[in-house]
Amino acid sequence: MRGIVSLAIAIGLPVTLADGRPFPERNAIIFISVVVVLFTLIGQGLTLPWLVKRLRSKDSTASS
Repeated sequence: MRGIVSLAIAIGLPVTLADGRPFPERNAIIFISVVVVLFTLIGQGLTLPWLVKRLRSKDSTASS
């Protein structure tokens, strides 16, 4: 569900404006939305195990 709202909004942008011209930078908006969602998912997925290990080691040293 992460990022579904931003992707839905980006994909839901109209292809053309009311006067028939293409929506400006629609493809760029969709691309940026996908990149941001992927970056946050991958970034959190890669850093969460490291963070848990760091917090767990601090917790075990504090209880000794």
